[in-house]
Amino acid sequence: MKQLNREEIVASLLKHLPDISKSLNEFVGYLQKVIDDENNFSNEIIVDSIIIDLGNLVQSILELVKEVNLKTTNTEGIDDFYALYCKSLGNVAIGLKEILVWLKEGEAPEDKLTKAVDLLFLGGQQLIELVEKITEN
Repeated sequence: MKQLNREEIVASLLKHLPDISKSLNEFVGYLQKVIDDENNFSNEIIVDSIIIDLGNLVQSILELVKEVNLKTTNTEGIDDFYALYCKSLGNVAIGLKEILVWLKEGEAPEDKLTKAVDLLFLGGQQLIELVEKITEN
């Protein structure tokens, strides 16, 4: 199995992080609209938009994970970098799970949406931090 070096990981992250960040930003915006004005939003339009962006986000994350296969990556010397990578994708994944629960329930319970927004925002901030670490080296 091929061991990825730091430069290959960085190249893969730089390739996919902009798309992931854009989709996360869209999700947070949709969910914030639902939380702010629960009674006056067009559920069908919001749900359709979320499903489209969810597909884009999942595809970007899958491509990133495929390129940066965590099981074959040598993390020696990049432990902080690797940990932040794992935390950011973990928070995004949990936030997406909360969105899927909301979509399945067909309602907008504020606690689930708030949790999703918080986790997606945190994951987005961690992705920004990861990009900053990448670009400063």
